[in-house]
Amino acid sequence: MNANIKIIFGFLIFAVNFSSCRFYYKEKAPQGDTSTTLSSDAKTKISYQMVREKIFAPKCISCHGDSGGINLESYASTKQNLSSIERTALIDKTMPKNGPLSTSEANFLSSWISQGAPENIDAGAPTPEPQEPFKPTFTSLKKKIFDIRCMSCHSGTAPEGDVSFESLDALRGSPRQPLEMEDEGDPDTSGLVLAITREDSKQMPPPDQGEKLSEEEILTIRQWIKEAAPE
Repeated sequence: MNANIKIIFGFLIFAVNFSSCRFYYKEKAPQGDTSTTLSSDAKTKISYQMVREKIFAPKCISCHGDSGGINLESYASTKQNLSSIERTALIDKTMPKNGPLSTSEANFLSSWISQGAPENIDAGAPTPEPQEPFKPTFTSLKKKIFDIRCMSCHSGTAPEGDVSFESLDALRGSPRQPLEMEDEGDPDTSGLVLAITREDSKQMPPPDQGEKLSEEEILTIRQWIKEAAPE
């Protein structure tokens, strides 16, 4: 009788250990499998410009235009600091400041880095769609300038200086009236144009947070205000 009990008890221990091993295998194995996650991006040649448009411009350049020791607007600076970018964005996930990259964004950046972080792509490889030209409309300026260069400070319930770029109504409703012209028909007298063209510490974007807007960007904003800031 004792022998039978020992046999049954031994069988039960074996069954439990075997099932737990199978459970461990099922739970642990997928964690190391990244082939399906990265396969689509890995098959596509990715250039610096593509990463800049998809990730750096909307997520990083408002702080890392020409500050923080890393200028992501420059390919040379980006390539020089690639290990730091990989660590903070993909490993530690401490950047961007407003929250880590999404899974698709992280995979895209990781795939570019794994390809050697090329500046350009081969002539036969897929190319990004041509950029939309600047237009003197709020929709165009928000997408091309405000979202990238201004929203990190000028959004939310307490925007910097009571100026919000989240919508045209919010911008027009600012107590500072940045779109109003002191001299009718002269956009250079509007608060917004004065802020982006001045050369002191109050310049927008702030000198320590990004480069000054380009001449094309400033001219388009001037024209937009001159045309009564259409949506």
